[in-house]
Amino acid sequence: MSTRQQRREANQAGRFYNVKSGVNSFFTDQALLGQIQQAVQLVTPLLVEGHLLANLHVLRCIEAGEAMPKLDQTFYNRCFYAVSFGTGNRAQQFNRASDPSLATTHDTLHTQSLPANHQRPERPTSVKYMLNAAALKARVDLDNHVATNFFTRSRRWIRLQLEHKLGHKLHFANMEAARVKSWVSLLCRAATEDSSIWDLLPIYTSLREPPQDVATELEHLVATMQSLMGPLPVTDESLRQETQSYLAWLHLVLSDFQAAQDTPRAPKLFSMTPQASSQAKFITINSASLLR
Repeated sequence: MSTRQQRREANQAGRFYNVKSGVNSFFTDQALLGQIQQAVQLVTPLLVEGHLLANLHVLRCIEAGEAMPKLDQTFYNRCFYAVSFGTGNRAQQFNRASDPSLATTHDTLHTQSLPANHQRPERPTSVKYMLNAAALKARVDLDNHVATNFFTRSRRWIRLQLEHKLGHKLHFANMEAARVKSWVSLLCRAATEDSSIWDLLPIYTSLREPPQDVATELEHLVATMQSLMGPLPVTDESLRQETQSYLAWLHLVLSDFQAAQDTPRAPKLFSMTPQASSQAKFITINSASLLR
């Protein structure tokens, strides 16, 4: 963590720091603070349930072979509307006819995941603009969620395949950790850079060309990855611009991680889309959202 003096020096040099602070530490208007806290308390349950519905819908579409909807700001707004009921002047409800597939996910998977006595959260008209901002942030968070974790999860999946499917042939149990890491890196590069394993092999001087049967299985592993990925080569830019094109691949990764939970050093599970916390952190507020 930077010290105050370091921040001052950075400011003088033209660099700036973001310093996180709680609202109570700088907000002195108690009357307005109460309104802000009330608005946040109304929106937070909507965000939690809306993000859960979005994740379940993506999973259902992939597993049912349905066309994936465009995961944009409008999609997340529909999720927020679907999990809540509108109140107040000119209240709007979720239009089921506009997205029957999302309505199906809500009626089945989402409803089943909630407690029996669950009550749908209220959505006053006054929080409309807060939800619009939250939906836009959710879309940006999705891009970051996929782009930030894509290569780490892909490499972990490759290692899982090598350890549990090819370990008896490559003798990974008796290999140095560095060599295992090199194989994982090579195969990930071959898949994501749309390159040949054997063109990249000379770069990794600690590795040797495996027997033909193992080589065939390694080629099949790379082909499996590429068949489910979006545009190749995979770059940070392609991950952010074509996020949906890589979700089918990440679904396979998640499924294999789930199947390996009973094994030693089981991989960590993850959600297909980012999930909201029940503790409000960053919610956009304007004057309209404070007038009920």
